[in-house]
Amino acid sequence: WSGSVALGYLSVNGNTESTSFTGKAELGWDQQRWHHALLVRALGKSEDKNTTAESYKATYEGKFDLSARSYLFGMVDYNKDRFSGYDQQIYETAGIGRRFINIDRHELNGELSAGASQSVVIEALPAPPAAVGTIGRNRVNEAVLRIAGNYKWVVSENSTFTQKVSVSSGSNNTYTES
Repeated sequence: WSGSVALGYLSVNGNTESTSFTGKAELGWDQQRWHHALLVRALGKSEDKNTTAESYKATYEGKFDLSARSYLFGMVDYNKDRFSGYDQQIYETAGIGRRFINIDRHELNGELSAGASQSVVIEALPAPPAAVGTIGRNRVNEAVLRIAGNYKWVVSENSTFTQKVSVSSGSNNTYTES
């Protein structure tokens, strides 16, 4: 078992009042050939009592080692961002991964997968004068291809640098995360 939790809160008062909150939890469970990872993250920000940012993310990934360098995996990724063009996005993918570098202080993995996504797109609708700000929701289901990379560098006993990059692309949308 391994894990980490990070919480942050900032409140500023003066000419304007602003608050921000961030929370993140990661949990890993490794067996001989099975590896499980769970990530949950939340972010919120308000300025003068108006919410200006609000997003949530939850990801589960299960891996099964085929060899010391190759693995199969399945992943479910949920994103909800109040201030993006999407109310929510869900990705389910399965594929193959490769450990290109796996030495004491450096690890570089690459993944290629295919799957599906379900998105709820927020659209402004033409509104009669009495109904200002009418919003519609359009559901979009599509097949996706996903490519991802993950780099980890153990800088010292107390410091680790990680960088994760992924691109999920379908016929209607390309979602990039770093």
